[in-house]
Amino acid sequence: MLRGNYAGWGVKSSSTGGCGGVWGALPQSLRDSAVVFSTRRSMGRGACSLWLIFLGLGEARSEDVVRVLVAVLVMALVGQVAYASDRAALIAQIEAGGQNEHEDRRHAVEVDECQLTTYFWKKVEGEGWVLWTSFKIPMLLVDLAESKTKDGFRHFFAADGEMPVAVINLKAKEGTDFAHEKSVLRKPKGEFVSSQRNGGDTHFIERQTDVIIMHVGPGVIEKAEMFTKAYIRYVQEYCSFIG
Repeated sequence: MLRGNYAGWGVKSSSTGGCGGVWGALPQSLRDSAVVFSTRRSMGRGACSLWLIFLGLGEARSEDVVRVLVAVLVMALVGQVAYASDRAALIAQIEAGGQNEHEDRRHAVEVDECQLTTYFWKKVEGEGWVLWTSFKIPMLLVDLAESKTKDGFRHFFAADGEMPVAVINLKAKEGTDFAHEKSVLRKPKGEFVSSQRNGGDTHFIERQTDVIIMHVGPGVIEKAEMFTKAYIRYVQEYCSFIG
């Protein structure tokens, strides 16, 4: 059973957010005559839970019906916009927190749905900038290792000082792994297959269960904090919906 005022459709549950206000917007003719059946459709975080309304109209006027349907459609649109905006903001934080450049090292990350791809370019003498390593990580299947501090735990290790360092450790959950792409300038540590990058001549792929992302230089501790907090929120609020 749905919680609320069933003399009409006055849903007052906090789980529906602002959607309960639709009942208050109903014209009196609909309140008096409508028989309402509802099916929940989750629009995700940032949007209220909408109720699809099937009306037994009785003596309700057609203009009243149109007014209510327009209100419901507007709320659906607002909810979808809020959902997309919040998701885009979290992705932007993850990607900004995963960027770093220091001397001969460059790092970046990209989020595509619920896959995180990391990039580490290294400046190699005689070769220039080489994609040294890249991980394709299924975000729902990894955990962020915790590091103890004087104020408790956080999901990265940090060392402040003249040259700050931040280290993020992602571990695959038991029974899972992810792709680790390496430059052929590196030696394989186990079984591998050729990467399709650049025709298969420049990189190979191993399977991995553990990855460390290490950033060095000014601002990296703040970036690591932004990355990990946004990462955790994104997985909890979005990846559970799309897998």
